[in-house]
Amino acid sequence: MLIILSLNAQAKATDKSIVVRVGGYDFAPFVEKEGSEGVVRELIAKLNNTQKKYHFEFVYTSPNRRYKDFKLRKFDMIFFEDESWGWKDRKINYARTGILTQGEEMAIALKYDRDQSYFDNLDKKKVRIILGFHYQITDMKTDQDRILKKGIEQGRNYHENVMDLLDKKIDITYVNSLYLKRMFELDKELKEKILVAPKPDHSFVLRGLIHPSSPITVSELEKLGLNKMVED
Repeated sequence: MLIILSLNAQAKATDKSIVVRVGGYDFAPFVEKEGSEGVVRELIAKLNNTQKKYHFEFVYTSPNRRYKDFKLRKFDMIFFEDESWGWKDRKINYARTGILTQGEEMAIALKYDRDQSYFDNLDKKKVRIILGFHYQITDMKTDQDRILKKGIEQGRNYHENVMDLLDKKIDITYVNSLYLKRMFELDKELKEKILVAPKPDHSFVLRGLIHPSSPITVSELEKLGLNKMVED
């Protein structure tokens, strides 16, 4: 079931406001706790505070369901997506914003007395990724047969996977570089416990993808200062 959240108590929709639905799934630091926290929540609040013509609302989806929900226009746009994450393969029509940010997906493990050669061979290691996310280790595909054959576990979000890594329930997991940076900033001691792979699993370029029938265009979003809001 879709969960629709109005994320700005101060900027309420008026009778004349045009509702714009913004999709998202747990992908920290952009969407966390089913959209109640994260960069997208903050961005929606800024967009609503900037003007009154449009009222932006959050629609919660899942990594696997996002493509179908987008095609059915259950939301009008989704921020912080890389086009190589299944969008081009599915031949979905959309307009795109400029680059919002960039990053990398990194493998991490517990340090102990290990060095980075620990990541050279994943055989016999308990590896966990996130269901519906794309990784080079799964050939940038999300089909279950491929993942199960590789013996890779799947979790729901970065936080749970990192906690299980620290509890020694898994050997290796993956987080994006933006989340990793924040994690180390919030917990200085964690940096001494975590070993980071020398090379990223893959790099990503994140944009906003806009449905062809969206009530607001890329040009209008840019006029509202979308990129500056993200930078701030």
